[in-house]
Amino acid sequence: MDGARVVLDSAHDVGLLGATGRGAAEQHGLEGAVDLQTITFSKALGSLGGAVAGPEEIIAYLRHYARSMVFTAALSPACAAAALAALEIIAAEPERRHRLRTAARRLSGELAAMGYAVVPSDRPVIAVPVGDDLLCFRLWRELFDEGVFTTAMISPGVPPGQALIRVSITAAHTEAQGERIVSAFATAGSRLRL
Repeated sequence: MDGARVVLDSAHDVGLLGATGRGAAEQHGLEGAVDLQTITFSKALGSLGGAVAGPEEIIAYLRHYARSMVFTAALSPACAAAALAALEIIAAEPERRHRLRTAARRLSGELAAMGYAVVPSDRPVIAVPVGDDLLCFRLWRELFDEGVFTTAMISPGVPPGQALIRVSITAAHTEAQGERIVSAFATAGSRLRL
C-alpha cells in the first residue's frame, strides 16, 4: 500500500527487549521497517507520559493536527528527567533486563503450576485470568490483604467476562518478594476456591 506507515506500540518492550533495550524491533532486527514507535514512560522508564518517535515531518504533523495532542499539557521537567535517567540506566546496566526477565519467567511459571491460567512468559506484566468481575475484585482484595498490590482489570479495559488480575514485577523485586507473591496467590486462591 503506497503511503502507509508502520507504527509499533512499544509500551511493553522498550527497556526490556533487544540487545540494548530498544524494544521488539531491535530484538527482531526490524528497526528499519518501523516508521513510528510509541513509547510509554510509565512502565520500564518508571515515570509518567510518553513519546512518539519517527520522522520529523510526521512528528510535526502529529504535534499540530492530532486531536489528542491539541489540548495536551507539556510533560513536566521532572517526568522527562526521570525517563532520561531511566534510559541511561537501561543502557549502562543490561543485567537489570536479564534479572527482570528471569524473575517474570519464574513468577508466571509458578502461578501456572499452581493452576492459574497464566501463560508462562518472561514479560514483567503477568495477566492472571479470573473471568467474573466480582470474583476478580474479591481476588484483588485477598491479595491486597496478603500485602501484594495488583491491578484488577474489568470491562471495558478487557472484554466482558474476561476480568483479570495484572501482576507487575520489576528488576528490583527480590526472590523473597517473588515467593511472597506466589504465597499470596496460594492463600487467596484457597480462600476463594480458585
